[in-house]
Amino acid sequence: MKNQRGFTLLELMVAVAMIAIVASMAIPSWREFVANRRTAGASREIFNALQHTRMKAIKEGKTITVIYADTNGVAITEPENGSTGTFERALISWDEDGDGTLETTEIFEVPINVECDTNQGAMAYNSRGILLATNSGTVRTWSSLTKREYSVVINNLGTLRQASGTHL
Repeated sequence: MKNQRGFTLLELMVAVAMIAIVASMAIPSWREFVANRRTAGASREIFNALQHTRMKAIKEGKTITVIYADTNGVAITEPENGSTGTFERALISWDEDGDGTLETTEIFEVPINVECDTNQGAMAYNSRGILLATNSGTVRTWSSLTKREYSVVINNLGTLRQASGTHL
């Protein structure tokens, strides 16, 4: 009889079973990792959009407004008494031609499976990069697939701070 090389069916079945066990333990962790990265990325994008808005107001010498809105572009109502309003878009708008109406040219879209809320309805930066009203507040991002929440904190002067992820 010749010397045969290869794997037996039993050895292959054991290897496949071990791979399936390891994969079943890794997939939930991988999903949470991806959801956490997506949530953190959305928070960074909001931070960058607000910082860009502030810098644009200074550079252009105009008042620029950030309006938090739903998927149809309808502005959320101003939250009252410490409540928050969820949004799907942040519209960056300004009066380009001086006619009193805001033209929207830039839009931030909230990614899929990420939720955002704020305790502000809208905010406007003046030409010095300072908020027009004392409407400091927080924009939060989170996902139901992860146990982390990220925040962008805006103070009365309009400066931004990005808070690190916290456990929910």
